[in-house]
Amino acid sequence: DVMLLSQLYLLLPENHALPNEKERAASYCQLAIRLIDAQHDTSLLAWSLYCRGKLYVFKNQLLKASKQFHLCLLLRKKMSAFDGEADCLFELGSIQHALGLPHEAKPLLEECVLLYERTGNLPRWVASQSLFGEVLRLVGDYARCYKAVGEALRRVGPLETRRLAMQTLLSFAGLCLDRGDLQNAERYL
Repeated sequence: DVMLLSQLYLLLPENHALPNEKERAASYCQLAIRLIDAQHDTSLLAWSLYCRGKLYVFKNQLLKASKQFHLCLLLRKKMSAFDGEADCLFELGSIQHALGLPHEAKPLLEECVLLYERTGNLPRWVASQSLFGEVLRLVGDYARCYKAVGEALRRVGPLETRRLAMQTLLSFAGLCLDRGDLQNAERYL
């Protein structure tokens, strides 16, 4: 199955997305794109755009990545692919966050969290909720940040995913630092 194989190729970059492995991660994205494009199947167009967006992220070409994710988002909205929409919103929000634009990231991630909640995708919900909490902290909305990150931390337990737990705890530590609560910040770190 082309879709499953290309998804595997896209999962591999996540494992190689360390700073010294960006080229290797990009090469896996390119394999997924070649596989999809070789099918000449228009139903795979949204998936191809998503893979291209990930490729540009790994190449640190965030504006190009943003364009690909935006096009993919438009297609997935027309297809009512809610998890796919949320994936694109997460990527777009992550890019805005990386570019230091938390006010632009906030509505994207807020919608993303709602869509993942709607579809019941708990692992992706926790990741997006944690990033949303971090963005809320950056815009100074500490009450909502505390609530968002706390909820993510409560729900991450059953997933037993260290990376998600670490992201959530880092958001909590950042919140504590912003409030001058060094003791709790150290505890969360």
